[in-house]
Amino acid sequence: MGNRYNGGPVPKERMHVTVPEAVAIGVVALLLATNVYRAWTQSITIDEARNYNLFVSEPMSRMFAGYDAANHVLLTLLAKISIGAFGLSEFTLRLPSVLGGLLYLVSCFRLSRYLFGTGWMLTLSVLALGVNPAVLDYLSAARGYGLGLGLLMWAFTHLALYFEDQDEGRLFQAGIGLGLSLTAMLAFLYPVAALAALVTGILAVDGRRFWLAVDKFVGPGIIAAFVVLVLPLSHAKREQFFYGVSTLADFVSGLVHLSYYHSPRVWIVGRYLPKFGSWYWLIWAGIVPAFGLATLIAGAVAARRRARTREFAAVEKNDRVLLLLGGTMALVLLMIVAARHLAGVLYPSGRTGIYWAPLMTLAVLLLIGKKYVGIPALAFTVFSIVMFAGGLRTDCYPEWIGERKTKEVMRMIEARHGGREVRLGASWPLEAGSNFYRRRFRMDWMKPVDGKGADGDFDYYYLLAEDAGLIEKRKLRALWHDLETGTTLAERP
Repeated sequence: MGNRYNGGPVPKERMHVTVPEAVAIGVVALLLATNVYRAWTQSITIDEARNYNLFVSEPMSRMFAGYDAANHVLLTLLAKISIGAFGLSEFTLRLPSVLGGLLYLVSCFRLSRYLFGTGWMLTLSVLALGVNPAVLDYLSAARGYGLGLGLLMWAFTHLALYFEDQDEGRLFQAGIGLGLSLTAMLAFLYPVAALAALVTGILAVDGRRFWLAVDKFVGPGIIAAFVVLVLPLSHAKREQFFYGVSTLADFVSGLVHLSYYHSPRVWIVGRYLPKFGSWYWLIWAGIVPAFGLATLIAGAVAARRRARTREFAAVEKNDRVLLLLGGTMALVLLMIVAARHLAGVLYPSGRTGIYWAPLMTLAVLLLIGKKYVGIPALAFTVFSIVMFAGGLRTDCYPEWIGERKTKEVMRMIEARHGGREVRLGASWPLEAGSNFYRRRFRMDWMKPVDGKGADGDFDYYYLLAEDAGLIEKRKLRALWHDLETGTTLAERP
């Protein structure tokens, strides 16, 4: 059983730190250090570089003059501040995401300690929430997903604690957190709206506190989101919201694939498991829906207990959080299905549904304490942690693995150019990163890479595997080749 410690000032009788608590703190510190290392060392990716080239490096008016799905507005604003203060580098561009990652990890630790106390369940929870490689990538990559996740989990933690101590300041902080989460990543509209509606409904029937919810929670959140998003969204067009998949099965399987088979180089685990395609469908088609259903049932049971006690705070804290999770996930499903069938909006795909990872993980962790599903939930949690850890990489972001050596490639060209003007032809996904490093390293002697592809007359060719045929076609001399991805740097003889 977890204790009732709510993450506030440590009582005198709690000044000592338990071994599991120390291990959990160590996990948070290690993951944060990993995020910093990756942000500092890894080559820039196409999505990060495109956002920098189009928005961060341009005047502020450019960002608000139109809408672009690549412009994650809050992250862009914070990146402008970071680069203005510390200069241009991979780390300064990624610093807002690193800070979002810190917020996410601390929130996960704080929420886990509140729910599970200071025993080994705390350590298990921090590991399960923290080491998912799909989540961890975005806690350092310069995209809005990690920042949005950090703000979402921060808000969720304050909501869970609010129903414990009734501190109205927590409602205000949660509202601001949800509003800013939306400004970091517009795809988070579903969980933000669902959680806001659910909490408002609970407060409305729990002591008739609807206007409290509006004044302290929903209102501040709407204002925070409106101030940041109103100008960009005023120029948005329906066709710009194009990213997604057409079926719920693809939505679920994409998230499972992203988490459980994030990297083909699954370490020692991969040696003892059947071929990936022969078992992962069991997770997305069977295990995940089963635990989702169990969460909904547990939430419904908690709602029934609230109806009997007529006070939400009287429900046991873990059941309260299960109700919040189950209700939020149910509302999100209703909204994405309604959006698909009524407005033709595609289902979230992969990273645009990344918020499901911590919500579902937390739900499974809470089910460990429930009859009938506790042992399967524990087994699945341990299995997940092992698979998550097996997919972690610190040399690249696997979603953009072909670009993992762009910085080194540009340094190679810099060392060889000899003071002459250089023209670089690059496969189109490599264009944005090449132009980022052209600015980063002040390579004024290189003409801007035009993004039209590499089939032309250039001095150097930076090619993905699918463009390798150009080497023979143009009789190029290969200077460097990445065995894992097939990416090649070549020059004209």
